Amino acid sequence: MLFMYVVVAIEKAKYTSSLVRHEQKFKCAGKEDDQFFRGTSERGEEEEGTLTRRDIRRYIIKKDTTGKNWEHGRLFSLEEQINHKLDFIKNELQDNEVPLLLLGHSIGSYISIEMFRRSPEKVTYCIGLYPFLAVDPKSAQQSAIKKIVEYKFFPINSTYFIFRSPIMCSLVSSLVAFIGLLPRRASKFLILKSIGRSWSSTAIEALCNHLLQYHTVRNVLFLAMTEFQKLSEEPDWEFMKRKQRQLAFLFGADDHWGPLHLLDEISKHVPGAAVAVEREGHTHAFSCTKAGSLWVAQHVASYIVKFQGKQTSD
Repeated sequence: MLFMYVVVAIEKAKYTSSLVRHEQKFKCAGKEDDQFFRGTSERGEEEEGTLTRRDIRRYIIKKDTTGKNWEHGRLFSLEEQINHKLDFIKNELQDNEVPLLLLGHSIGSYISIEMFRRSPEKVTYCIGLYPFLAVDPKSAQQSAIKKIVEYKFFPINSTYFIFRSPIMCSLVSSLVAFIGLLPRRASKFLILKSIGRSWSSTAIEALCNHLLQYHTVRNVLFLAMTEFQKLSEEPDWEFMKRKQRQLAFLFGADDHWGPLHLLDEISKHVPGAAVAVEREGHTHAFSCTKAGSLWVAQHVASYIVKFQGKQTSD
């Protein structure tokens, strides 16, 4: 029996109410990105019952790409992001019997598992890529980000009041927004010489078009703050163990968001989950390179094919 899948790729929200920017992510692999969808078929080709990019688009919330701040400065927490994706399933897939496969990157892995936990009757399979499922106190990068977004305590008359200072978040957001106001050639040059040295031109173009805005960065930082708060708790190992045959994870060999000791924890608590480590030299930002996008797409396709084979044999 050939299964049909709706793939919902979820990663850290760049817009306050967007489900995901599928086009920018999969265009990084150029024409080869179609293999991501072709890989779900038994013969590696597009055939009846296999979803293509065009099919996926029908399930994606269309958002304006002008960069306007449609939410007028509203900040969205991790919980609100999860609810937004659940609302999408409820409103768009309510009467659709196609089994749902959740594909999450980074914090999207946690969001996907939460969606699975809250809507188990709809979800068939869940894959986490370079998953961010728990805060790592040993990570210098996480500690640095946490200092920017964390709550601060101020003593007043021997009584402690909690107050979140937005100064650092505002400064970082303003700096990024300033880069976005520069001539496009200048902003692309700065990105290329800093974080985007190995990125594809498509990824750099997407970043310059959509991320170099004050309200976008403020939302990313606010979301990060709520992530650190929630992911300081222990993962829900009990649920993951119950659904272990429907979970798969891909870790990076040197990824501070999803360190290998987390893989060891998953192997201990969720022994039936499929786990693998990418040692090809791709990074957490694999989707920003053509080689990384294609490699991960092929790996995800292999997960789907294996799961499909198990379902058929059962």
